[in-house]
Amino acid sequence: MRFERRKRVPLHTNIAPLVDVVFILLLFFMVTSHISLEPSIDIKLPQSKTSQPHESNEIVLSISREGQAFIGEKKIEIDEICSAVRERLHSSNTKSIKIKADKDVSVGTLIQVVDEVRLSGAPGFSIVTEGM
Repeated sequence: MRFERRKRVPLHTNIAPLVDVVFILLLFFMVTSHISLEPSIDIKLPQSKTSQPHESNEIVLSISREGQAFIGEKKIEIDEICSAVRERLHSSNTKSIKIKADKDVSVGTLIQVVDEVRLSGAPGFSIVTEGM
């Protein structure tokens, strides 16, 4: 006569799937943290009730809250704006400059930038705002 044995419950759990999930999460956070560290210019534009959307391939000059100037993504000193804009105007077919200044930038810094743009010989420039 044969007696039926009880099935034994294992005393340990298999953690191999857990290790796989942890490594996948680690890889995901490593990749996304690298992407989020890419340089960008954080500018909060002032609002205007009369602004109009305008799309073109103009030269974009950005001024950050700290007063740092950028042409495109390239950082530039305020004293060098005149020569840099002049070079861009000669190398491109556009003749207009867009100035994107953070709403918290000092008026003195904005006036310095506008003076440099005017000295470069640009026939026109505009200060970009956000619509309300």
